[in-house]
Amino acid sequence: MKDTGLSFHNARKLYQKVDALPKGPEWIREILEVDCGFYPDGLPRKEEVELWRRDPNECIAELIGDPTFNGHLAYGPERVFVDDDGEVRCFSEMWTGEWWWEVQNKLPLGATVAPVIISTDATQLSKFRGDKKAWPVYLSIGNISKDIRRKPSLRATTLIGYIPAEGLDGIDDSSDRSAANWQLFHDCMRRIMHPLKSSGTTGLLMLCADGFTRQVFPILAAYVADYPEQCLVGCVKGNRCPKCPVDKDDLEDNTFHPLRDSDRTWRILHRKAQPNNPITTAFDEDGLRPIKEPFWHDLPHSNIHAAFTPDILHQLHKGVFYDHLMSWLMSLAGDEIDTRFKTVPSYPALRHFKKGLSTLSQCSGNEFKEMQKCILAVIANSVESEVVEATRAVLEFLYYAQFQFHTDRSHDAMQAALDDFHSHKDVFVRLEIREHFNIPKIHSMQHYIDSIRSLGTADGYNTELPERLHIDYAKNAYRASNKRDYLKQMTTWLTRQESLFLFAKLADWAKGQAAEIIAEDSIPDEEEAEDNEILAPYAPKRLEERRRPFQSGPGNSPSTYALPKHASFPHRSVMELESSTGHKAFHFRRCLTDYLAVHLPSFRWTITLHDRFPVYKQTRVLLRDIPQVSAIKRLNTIRAIPEKTSKPGAPGTPERFDPVLVRCNIPSDSYTGTALEGLRVARVKAIFSLPEHISLGTERLAYVEWFRPLRAVDATTKMHSITYAKRGGSTSAEIISLDDIVQGVHLIPRFGEEMEPSWNRFNIFDKCDTFFVNPWINLHTYHLFRNNL
Repeated sequence: MKDTGLSFHNARKLYQKVDALPKGPEWIREILEVDCGFYPDGLPRKEEVELWRRDPNECIAELIGDPTFNGHLAYGPERVFVDDDGEVRCFSEMWTGEWWWEVQNKLPLGATVAPVIISTDATQLSKFRGDKKAWPVYLSIGNISKDIRRKPSLRATTLIGYIPAEGLDGIDDSSDRSAANWQLFHDCMRRIMHPLKSSGTTGLLMLCADGFTRQVFPILAAYVADYPEQCLVGCVKGNRCPKCPVDKDDLEDNTFHPLRDSDRTWRILHRKAQPNNPITTAFDEDGLRPIKEPFWHDLPHSNIHAAFTPDILHQLHKGVFYDHLMSWLMSLAGDEIDTRFKTVPSYPALRHFKKGLSTLSQCSGNEFKEMQKCILAVIANSVESEVVEATRAVLEFLYYAQFQFHTDRSHDAMQAALDDFHSHKDVFVRLEIREHFNIPKIHSMQHYIDSIRSLGTADGYNTELPERLHIDYAKNAYRASNKRDYLKQMTTWLTRQESLFLFAKLADWAKGQAAEIIAEDSIPDEEEAEDNEILAPYAPKRLEERRRPFQSGPGNSPSTYALPKHASFPHRSVMELESSTGHKAFHFRRCLTDYLAVHLPSFRWTITLHDRFPVYKQTRVLLRDIPQVSAIKRLNTIRAIPEKTSKPGAPGTPERFDPVLVRCNIPSDSYTGTALEGLRVARVKAIFSLPEHISLGTERLAYVEWFRPLRAVDATTKMHSITYAKRGGSTSAEIISLDDIVQGVHLIPRFGEEMEPSWNRFNIFDKCDTFFVNPWINLHTYHLFRNNL
């Protein structure tokens, strides 16, 4: 065997070399004894459980001192305004919120706050058999930009412990077993968080990423968890709000309640734990659980109830939208909703529910989001108008909650949406779908605005991140073990993985590649990217970009598009372009003649059916920057693909002619001074370039069919309603420059009270004449349309 020059010759030597590398904080193993009652003979019954933990102070020092994060950390609070007069406050990162300012004023001059973000979430380890579970505890700090924290590969969130998750099976009574598990959770978290009590009071000297040494005070600021764990952490019963003391029968009221105070909660729990204590009134009124010593009661400068952050995934996507609103809508018009969802036209990366929704047995967060994109247009005219308005209000709130940048204006819009839902929700009671709305997840919507103002926008605390981290810190680690005494093996495996990561990261930083690493890892994950959009700098290498400044109206930026280097159909004839089985560009010759007469008046060319053009299947348009929607640039795919007939062994594919927003010179009085000024909807039938012998050979063009200008807005759905523009009895068409295309849009037919039986998702643009412009297809489109009504 050829000598490869490796410094090790077996796995044992390799592990020894890895173990010799610098590593993160050491793991500490503790055995806890839990009192499980008595045996039949009267002897005490105890059960041992295993806790694995790391020092959170050491983890914080490692994060705040990571040189690759330099430039992406903040060491003090900021107040950011969007206007020159400093009147319109904006909220985004944690350091732009009020919490940091309040804590900073309590600390000595020159102190640096490290806002601690804790996440806990139990997860299943074994897939098909067994009951192995893990309960990881994750830590990050609010000094690090949320865009970095959200990327698992950058490891800006670290694992600091495994809480025992197997349950105390030695306790026979289920209620006693639940109470013992609650107490065990707090006992374990108290040991994990104990080092923060002294460091949060006196501070610790830490070397920061910018090379300066600071007196850092780690303070618990945010706790990321789903609703059951929020109740567990806050010592609150499962039918109450973990943030405020509202009564369980008043959750449906749209009334502001002040936050719970952790000192008051601790005093009530402490009195309740005293032997023979008859005082239970406050305990029952606040809806508390009997926890003897909650882990958070002596953490400095912290209020655990205020630390609970919005949970967009479980509270809104799954809870409010899917578990509640969708179930109500399906009860009202399930069969019609199924039929209409099958007919929704295609859009890049939009999930098609080919069997409707009622057959779905299990859904993920992605499915919830896909339903939200189309549900409002689907239910229009099939249910009462008040139901449509209540649905629209929920969607409005949900979309605003996902903004990555908030101002007082967006907060007012969120509150208006919430008020709108509460003003229309009684329709579900009148229709006998609900009896009441005392639902904790609906009530939680009242706390979103205050939480954003305090801790920054909700996208920085989504529970999707801990669930993604389970893959790296729990599931992969478990699979690497032999499934026996697996927690010890998992921590060993994770330590080695961490050493290799730190070594590679340090090597890249030493070579000056830290910025490139951050940029590469900022590419959104496949589940995270909407509409097949990708970062502009990372488009495929064979794409060429063209830019031309175009000043048309407020908010319009230079247009950018990307095309493949080589055309998909390099020699497409006019006959194929105009054919009803091809691109259906029926007026191609006339439109091209008109285009050339304007842009190249000296050129004389009689276009015949046999002339050929390079034709492309798709283009990608760079979406304009919207801070509320995304901090990174994205490309939007636009397709112009004719139908492909099936052949033996090769199934056919339907046509894909996407609607787009086009920047044109037609004045629009309705939207003067807004981002919609001068925009019009068209449907792209062909993307092509001119032959080389024409002086405009570098120009990339599109044949489009026009819809009427954006004017009519449906009173109930608040969506634009459009129809085809006609010219001489047929659809009006024109050839435009690709530079004029702003972005793709999604059109959904106005179904009416009952859908036409002959309609399907492939013939809908031929059969239907009136459509809704769907603003819910993505956050870019939502911001463009809903902010300009």
